[in-house]
Amino acid sequence: MMELYIIVSIVSLSLLSFLDIIVYNEEILLTVCFFCFLFYCFNSLSKSVESSFEARAAKFEQDLLSSYGLLQSTLVTDFNLFSKTQRFIDQYTITFSCFNFFLSSCFTYIQKKPM
Repeated sequence: MMELYIIVSIVSLSLLSFLDIIVYNEEILLTVCFFCFLFYCFNSLSKSVESSFEARAAKFEQDLLSSYGLLQSTLVTDFNLFSKTQRFIDQYTITFSCFNFFLSSCFTYIQKKPM
C-alpha cells in the first residue's frame, strides 16, 4: 500500500512539474522535503512514539492513583481523629452538664434548707 502512495506521489509531482504548475524554488523544495520528513516520521516512528506515549500515560495514571490513595488514607485518618475528638467533646459536654446540674441542685438545696 505504501508503494502505491509513493508511485502516485512521484507521478503527480512529475506531471505538475511538466505542466509548470510547480516551479522548483527554495520554498517549494523546502516544503517537499518537510512533507517527505513528516511522511517518513509517520510511517517509521509512529509505533515507537505510540509506545512512548502509552508508557508515559501509564506512569501518569500510576502516579495519580498513588496520590489519590495517599489523599484518601489521609482523609480517612483525619475523619477518624475528628470523630474521636468529637465523641470526647460530646462526652465531656454531657458530663459537664450533669456536673453543672448537680452543683446547681446542691446550691438550690442549700439555699432552701432551713437553718
